[in-house]
Amino acid sequence: MKMKFLALVLMLNAASCAMAFEDSVNTQAYSLNYSSYFIVGDHVDFNDGQAAQELTWKISPKVNAGVPNEIAKSYSFGLGDFAFSANEGYVLKGLNVELGDLTFFRTATTFGGSGVNATFYYVISVDGGEAEWMQPSWMTRTEYGSDGYSFGTFSGTYNLIEGSFRTAAMSLRVRLDVTAGPGEAAFVGAIPDTRAKLTFQALPVPEPQTYALMLAGLAGVGFIARRRSSR
Repeated sequence: MKMKFLALVLMLNAASCAMAFEDSVNTQAYSLNYSSYFIVGDHVDFNDGQAAQELTWKISPKVNAGVPNEIAKSYSFGLGDFAFSANEGYVLKGLNVELGDLTFFRTATTFGGSGVNATFYYVISVDGGEAEWMQPSWMTRTEYGSDGYSFGTFSGTYNLIEGSFRTAAMSLRVRLDVTAGPGEAAFVGAIPDTRAKLTFQALPVPEPQTYALMLAGLAGVGFIARRRSSR
């Protein structure tokens, strides 16, 4: 268990050093560089609202793992590298990621038990700080089945940054674990419509003059209130 933990740390650190940004976009509030490996299509879809921001992309069906008959394996896939930078006069807040359905199926016999698991993990650096690996999180499993086989999905929503930030760089990843007993098979992976989504807010920062006007207004209200109370 300790060796697995150490291997995961080394893998995450390597991922943070290997972020390769191939595409970029600029909005009024922020700029974004992002990678496109395992992303289907030419670009990420952006919903640039007044405050709420959404970035949605399809995960490639190449993100999959399957084994037959007495094999157990783990596979790690990158879901994308992203680097945000707020433009002058703006701040970003509350970054979350939502991972759509990864599908799975597995057969089962009296000789053993096939198994599938999906784990989300990531490396992140906020406001120029040191890159940190974050504790892996099991994805939520929804399963259906009958005698001899079962099928279902993995999904999850995760909070990456809770408060405000000016810059952030991250590498998002998923690990797929599959095990098959004698005479069994197991598979888990993305389908053509599997999606991921980043959501956050882009908020304007009031100018110093705005603060001065607010303070002057408050002072005026206080002066009027004192005049009235003295009468």
